[in-house]
Amino acid sequence: MQNILASLWQPGMGMFVKQLDNNQFLFQFFHEIDIQRVINGIPWTYDRMQLIIERLKVGGDPKLLALNTLDIGVQLHDVEPGFMAESTIRKPVVSDVVTLAKLNFIDWYNAQKNNQPSHEINGSVDTYLEHWTPPQFPTIKINVDGAISTNERRFGIGLVARSADGIVLQAKKMSKMGILKPHVVEAIGIKEALSWIKANAWTNVVVESDCLRVIRDIQKSKHMASPYSHIISECLTLCLDIVGVSFNFVKRSANKVAHVLARSSLSEADCTLSRDALPIVVASLILDDLI
Repeated sequence: MQNILASLWQPGMGMFVKQLDNNQFLFQFFHEIDIQRVINGIPWTYDRMQLIIERLKVGGDPKLLALNTLDIGVQLHDVEPGFMAESTIRKPVVSDVVTLAKLNFIDWYNAQKNNQPSHEINGSVDTYLEHWTPPQFPTIKINVDGAISTNERRFGIGLVARSADGIVLQAKKMSKMGILKPHVVEAIGIKEALSWIKANAWTNVVVESDCLRVIRDIQKSKHMASPYSHIISECLTLCLDIVGVSFNFVKRSANKVAHVLARSSLSEADCTLSRDALPIVVASLILDDLI
């Protein structure tokens, strides 16, 4: 159960599970950024089943709640600013907030077995990637990630293009004003990546993101009546102008370079970087991916 939900929610700072009485489970996260991936992703739907999220008061006890179905509690620990990037948390937590998510676990679990992510638009199935891997020659791999600064009312996008030998072709970061849900920011990031690919006339490209929802919606050509759906439609239109493009869901650990670029875009100017002008932290992560 822990592995299934971890794959779905992608907690970059870690997650622990504790089973409570009456077939209830408490999920503990260690930062607001991870819990927001769950909350801001509402509505969560799986086949014909919807996940209902309720946020409780600080210090609430999930054992005291009268719930009709299997309930999953989500407990987050709010830490000080500065731990928004992937790192080891050394300071003690300062507050607890409990969120209860109601769903029929059996139906949800069965639905998950039939909803594994795929690499291609046509739906070929592959496993989740936990580490960055170079594409096969002559394919180009684009990693994309988004970041949000609620205080600055701004969101950022990070992109990096690498060849089959792991060499950086280009990297790019940009930010825009607005407060959007994480999956919308991720969709905008993929749209920017596709526009970038088209502008460079790249062919045979795989686009990787750690947002399963967006990857799945693009692969399924999912249409909904919402601004988010319009972004997905724009992505699909751009795909028509690119020869040999596919999409791949990966874990955050396989998307570290794009993640760092996205975070830095919130406080730095937009720019396109060559392989010789990469920041030290980015260059270090590039080397780590090749080890």
